[in-house]
Amino acid sequence: MNTEQKTRIFFDMHLPEWNEKQVATRFDVDLLARALVESSAESVILYAKCQYGNAYYDTHVGHKHEGLGSLDFLREMTKRLHAAGKEVIAYYSVAWDEIQAEAHPEWLTVDYSGSRESEEFRWKTLCINSPYRSYVLDQVQEIARETEVDGFWIDMTIIGSGRCYCEYCQKKYKESPYAATIKDLLPRGLERKDNDFLNFRFDYIEELYKELYRLLRTTRSNLKIINNYWGYPYSPLTMGSRAIGAQKEADVVTGEAYTDWTGLESPEFFSRFLRGVAKQRPFEALIGRFVNTWDFTRKPFDQLFFECMTVFSHGGTITLDDEPYFDGSFDTALYTCDLRTIFQTIQKFGHTREGEHQRYAAIYHSQETKIHEDQSNFIKDIVGSYKLLRDAHIPVDFLFDEDATGEHMQSYKVIVLPHVSHLSKTAIDTLIHYGKSGGLIVCCGETALSPALMEYGLQNSGRSEFSLSYILSD
Repeated sequence: MNTEQKTRIFFDMHLPEWNEKQVATRFDVDLLARALVESSAESVILYAKCQYGNAYYDTHVGHKHEGLGSLDFLREMTKRLHAAGKEVIAYYSVAWDEIQAEAHPEWLTVDYSGSRESEEFRWKTLCINSPYRSYVLDQVQEIARETEVDGFWIDMTIIGSGRCYCEYCQKKYKESPYAATIKDLLPRGLERKDNDFLNFRFDYIEELYKELYRLLRTTRSNLKIINNYWGYPYSPLTMGSRAIGAQKEADVVTGEAYTDWTGLESPEFFSRFLRGVAKQRPFEALIGRFVNTWDFTRKPFDQLFFECMTVFSHGGTITLDDEPYFDGSFDTALYTCDLRTIFQTIQKFGHTREGEHQRYAAIYHSQETKIHEDQSNFIKDIVGSYKLLRDAHIPVDFLFDEDATGEHMQSYKVIVLPHVSHLSKTAIDTLIHYGKSGGLIVCCGETALSPALMEYGLQNSGRSEFSLSYILSD
């Protein structure tokens, strides 16, 4: 059972400095803290540094947002929320920091041709293997030492498509287990076909998470660490995350389940997927109050209630994303009306999540397949398999090739492989053992007909009219 807080508000704000427009000049910490408390949320995520690079506290390392004037937003909000018994998590943007990008263009990611220019994202992307890494480590340690926050929400540890070939990455690649230099690899846009390059990128993102986790826990042992996560099926490989590896150094597993991004079923799908990643750890699913992300509308109460209860019923923490207006004012009624009603209902029925998780079927997520196959087909197959089982009212979870053990597999009567085209010898041996122990393996698409799988002793028992084949071991 998830013993993490059940309700959390993500006060999402990336605010540029624009003095003539009075950006960030009207924060009323008393009013905001009172509204957050009245919402009945148990936890709040507040910004320490946004993607423009602005800090929202008095800092010796970074640059404080000029619009705040003398207000130390993070410290003052933390003091008020702690007085009401609320948890405070500090948001920190890593690879997106416009101030440092302007000051140090030599720290930006580089494509194969040597260009630092990119229109892929809204902000410029800094390479975490450059000296910028030291700046990040110094600033998060400052926040941990000099504020009273209870944890960190680490965001934007990304790289981008066809990157990075900077001098720091080339040096790191030469020192890695991968033999070639980066310049010998495929050019921009084709890196998904080079397994070494992708795994190199995955490795150094996970290395950064490990370094951040160790630093923060050494600084203050009770800090809670949450890493924003792009290892789920909808997320492109260019974001730099493995399904399991990117969450190894995290106390809470998180994912963005916005319905306008991935459909109305996102809160349900993400909750089950993230629960599988988390194993026995807590997990949260982010949902938005906006109809379209950050458009300052408000979803109808019934839809917001449905999304929150969906995450709650699957054992997750509801993390509701809201955003202030550009000057720091906000929609007070959202907190004192809609969210108060929803969060109090959730707390009333909190005991209903107690009990043992019943397992029957699991969908096998193959990171190796995601690397090699077309992204749209990968999403279609894994999400389609999930919907098929869900619509048949079959309890369904997720297993992962990165960490699935024979003992874990034995918890399920059925394991579904949705067009899994790449499996390691170890993964196949584990699946064969599961089959010989009485488990049923259902393979969809071309998986059942793969010659590579046949070499390991799997037997094809035929194809159904629905193009589903069943593979059983001898």
